[in-house]
Amino acid sequence: MEDIGNLGQRQLSSLPLQVCLYFNCFYWPLWLIGCIVTTSSNSIFGGDVIHVLLYIVIAVIEPLRLYVGYSSNLREKVSALFGFLLLSVLFEFPIVVALAFRSGAHAMEWALNIVQLTFLFAEGVFGYSATSLLTAELTSRYSHTIPPSAPKSREPVS
Repeated sequence: MEDIGNLGQRQLSSLPLQVCLYFNCFYWPLWLIGCIVTTSSNSIFGGDVIHVLLYIVIAVIEPLRLYVGYSSNLREKVSALFGFLLLSVLFEFPIVVALAFRSGAHAMEWALNIVQLTFLFAEGVFGYSATSLLTAELTSRYSHTIPPSAPKSREPVS
């Protein structure tokens, strides 16, 4: 008989977070292509260099963020899941908000950014709840592995 592993432990991965990440993995290339097309048609004459640079930053951060979120949720890694939350909240969310609500944005670009913001908000909420649940469960598991300490009697040293 082979050892299967942690049969007595329940799975702590967040299904809503995983579903959001799954659909965001398919939406992200479409979002990037759509935003590049609308920005390039806008930027040829306007010279929106900052917006193009923001899209380049997102093009680098987003695949890393999705991979870290996807793998850390499945592997139940608190530190990586918290890194995913930090990338989402500190870097990506402000950039997408700035791109969505800038003046002179096309309607298509605005709509694409609003859907991306919805994904980011949902992933932030579900990621935070998954991190809280995972931290509480791992703390409980750790506290059960520590043997109870024997009461220490303090006798005066003579």
